[in-house]
Amino acid sequence: MPRPQWMQPGRRACSFVTALSRSLMTTRSCLKTLTASSQSLPARGTRTQSEVRPACSVKAGGAFKRSEWGGAICDAMQPGDDDIIIQGKSGLCGFASTNLNFVLRHNSIEHVALAGFLTNCCVESTMRTAYEHGYKVITLTDCCAATSQEEHDAAVKYTFPMFSKPMTHDQFLDKLQ
Repeated sequence: MPRPQWMQPGRRACSFVTALSRSLMTTRSCLKTLTASSQSLPARGTRTQSEVRPACSVKAGGAFKRSEWGGAICDAMQPGDDDIIIQGKSGLCGFASTNLNFVLRHNSIEHVALAGFLTNCCVESTMRTAYEHGYKVITLTDCCAATSQEEHDAAVKYTFPMFSKPMTHDQFLDKLQ
């Protein structure tokens, strides 16, 4: 499998960092929208099973079907010709039911930076597995969101430091330059 253009020997990383910066800003914007829409859930004592367990709602609603809007990659983050797309995630962890570990190892990737929705669920599950597989894990705290600020803050404060190096996207980009 050929390496993406930005990983080629002698290739300067600045174009990758610029593209990554744009992607992270798009991710943050999308997560703010998701978080705002999750704020309309009923109070905890009156929630249904699907409202208490977001994964139930996602699966029941078919939110991320590949053939539907929710499964599409947004325009601002469309992959380039050299990008590798990992497909088949069907659970909480990005490693389970996918070839992510194989692709990372095949390309000699040692560091993984994580962002996404459900800080305390999918991001946390993927972070733990990456750590168990021996990757150096960075979790982008301002590029993750949960169904409540309290759930997000608890994961960032208590779980992330055990399995990753938490940092903001600006701190991450500074380290790359």
